[in-house]
Amino acid sequence: MGRALGEAMAVILVSGNAAKLPDSILSPVRTLAANSALEMSYATGLHQDALFGTGVILFIFIFVLNLLFQVFKMRVDKKNG
Repeated sequence: MGRALGEAMAVILVSGNAAKLPDSILSPVRTLAANSALEMSYATGLHQDALFGTGVILFIFIFVLNLLFQVFKMRVDKKNG
């Protein structure tokens, strides 16, 4: 848990922590994980529901990404025999 929290805080500091649409690739942003980490402590009602929805979207994204990497790894292993 400490590692996950530390990682989220490092990403918050590096990414600029700006809750707005970026103008360019170098503009500050707020990641999905950072959004949940920063706002969950005071969120209530619909705001809390939106943060949980953000978490679900992040979970689905990571799940699909891991699934794609597993398929890629299986193909490479099959090709290399």
